[in-house]
Amino acid sequence: MRRAARDALAGFAAGALLGAVGHFAALVAGAEGAPHDEASRRVSVELARLAGASMRFAVELALAVMLASGLAGAAAALLVRWAAPRFRRGRFAVVAAATAAALAAAVLRAFLRQPALLEPSLGGAHGTLAPLLARAAAHVGPAGLDAAAGAIVATLLAAGAFARIRIRNLEHQRNNERERDAERQRDVERERDAERERDVEREPEPARARDGKRKAARERGTWASWIGAARGLVRRRRALVIAAAVALLLAGALALRPRHRRAPRLLILAADSLRPDRFDERTAPNLLALARRGVSFDAALSPIARTTPSWISILTGLYPHSHGVRDMFPRRELRPAWLDYLPRRLRDAGFRTALVTDYAGDFFPLFDVGFERARVPPTLTLPLVFQREVVSRSPLALALLNHAPGRALFPVLRYLMTNSDPERLADEALDELDARDDRPAALFVFFSTTHVPFAAPAPWFRRFASPSYGGAHRYAYDVQRLADVTASDRGLPDADVAQLRALYDGALAAVDAAAARLIARADGDTLIVLLSDHGENLFEPGTTTHHGKWFKGGDESIRVPLVFAGAGVPRGVRVAEPVSLVDVAPTVSELARLPPARADGRSLVPAFSGALAPRDVFVETGLWLSGPATDDGVRYPALPELLEADARDGFQLVLKPRFEDVTVEAKHRLLRRGALELVYVPTVNGVRWQLFDDAADPHHARDLDGAHAEEPALQRALLKFLERDPERELDARDHLIRRVD
Repeated sequence: MRRAARDALAGFAAGALLGAVGHFAALVAGAEGAPHDEASRRVSVELARLAGASMRFAVELALAVMLASGLAGAAAALLVRWAAPRFRRGRFAVVAAATAAALAAAVLRAFLRQPALLEPSLGGAHGTLAPLLARAAAHVGPAGLDAAAGAIVATLLAAGAFARIRIRNLEHQRNNERERDAERQRDVERERDAERERDVEREPEPARARDGKRKAARERGTWASWIGAARGLVRRRRALVIAAAVALLLAGALALRPRHRRAPRLLILAADSLRPDRFDERTAPNLLALARRGVSFDAALSPIARTTPSWISILTGLYPHSHGVRDMFPRRELRPAWLDYLPRRLRDAGFRTALVTDYAGDFFPLFDVGFERARVPPTLTLPLVFQREVVSRSPLALALLNHAPGRALFPVLRYLMTNSDPERLADEALDELDARDDRPAALFVFFSTTHVPFAAPAPWFRRFASPSYGGAHRYAYDVQRLADVTASDRGLPDADVAQLRALYDGALAAVDAAAARLIARADGDTLIVLLSDHGENLFEPGTTTHHGKWFKGGDESIRVPLVFAGAGVPRGVRVAEPVSLVDVAPTVSELARLPPARADGRSLVPAFSGALAPRDVFVETGLWLSGPATDDGVRYPALPELLEADARDGFQLVLKPRFEDVTVEAKHRLLRRGALELVYVPTVNGVRWQLFDDAADPHHARDLDGAHAEEPALQRALLKFLERDPERELDARDHLIRRVD
């Protein structure tokens, strides 16, 4: 036991040393080059200023990597000791080599599972290892590597078992030889005793009695030693039997523990950037099947193609100008707590409300919307940006800490955009459903994998991709570099565009498979709602992947799936009339029999029977990441200059107050009436109007401004909608500016 402990300690030291060397070498090698533009330079300066204050995180991460590597080294040492029990000379070198191999295998397995997560830390798409890793990812999955590793371990365990059997046989032979020698010695002793007895018989009586007492004492001592050994053996075996019985009972109790397989009363299934036109039998068979057995709205639009304000509209039934959240970086005083959020109303009505999401749901902790339980990532703060940069450069950290305990210790792992796994999210959602709580469950699940960078895990990332593709976007859209925050503004060659669309379809298929597990849990009393916060551009004419910057290229960035299915919903209904996500909360409220609340939206239940009256739908754009949407539009700086870290709010990244008015004024607006879409573009000289027929011109290539009789009425309706903003008014140029009392 002492030798085993000594070997394990030596293996731990070797593993910790190797982990430290690998971790710090990766951090140094992964340092970014000089920023490409002024906006990126500002980000780099802020992070450099923060680096000293965030040293604690860097140290904690390094210690965690060393601990995990050390445990791998200790396990390798014990395995080597088991496989070669007589091996002594050079054992430490073998243990170090085995530990290095185990760490390399862990990194390779993590890469095969989530290649987009590991590739940047392993040299990138054009690094030395890229061709080898690409071949491995194309032909070997994590299950194959697990099988190979299991076979190696099983072989070593078997070798150790055979070695111990051989050693035991040799020891048995030696023991037999010792027994024979001892028997011969006893024969000699007996002969001597017999000779001594004969001599005693010839001696006087006192000497004979003395020798008899000595012999009896020897016999008693021999028997006592045998009896003590037997008792010790019985006690040890009894303890082992009791321990084994207790272990079996505990294992049986855990295995047979009743699982409360509960069905939700309300299941909101959402995924970021979902495009309903990408649904087909290859990419989303389960979501298509859900749409067929419910009511599907073919022209559902997001009120704003940015995640945070769109979700606030979904949960309140209010347009952004009514709830006040106009961008993804609201200051604390602009996060309304007084709103009638749908989860809070469900909770007050007796539901247990739960939310499960990954990186795209980072804004949820900023708002008290009424979720009793929430599995969410940390919010976007400047320290989190630094942590993300550090952890994403270390392949050992990504490989050894990306599990439930690791994500609990380092929540930044849940925030990484390339670490989104729909199956993991489905597991967590099912755990929430199975909680011991008899109240009806209202479960909200928000998947992120379909959002840029479209980084699906294996096998989905290669499901639709071309095996011959060798560009920078093999596993994900490569726009996440800190030193180039404007990369998504650039166009791409046709091969890259085809690859990105294939990655998006793979991400959609991954979400579809995970959502199917949740849909299967529903019963006849479950209301299921499928939606998205906004759509996505995939390099349609005049676009890249920007959503929320403009209305170019058609409706792809604002049109979303919207399906109601299950309890109280008819089957097989399709609705062509345009509707909005602000209609979701009123519809769910009516179906769940909640009291009505103030809302800009309306209940869509009349559409279930074909009685939905036509109504205008309104949309606005969000903040621009960099540069104005148009050359003659209202201008403001790029995103890094717009934001600041609010020290009063945990260094939360928020919009600087002085830019709040101009960013609202610069927004483009859209009115949808039937198939017609009127676009409002504020310019330095006034407003430029654009009009498109979405049915005849889905990519908005032909502007009908001035050529359609209904346009003046549409313009008046859109301007009247803008005047409903409680804090702003239209000036002489028809720009929306802050009202001066």
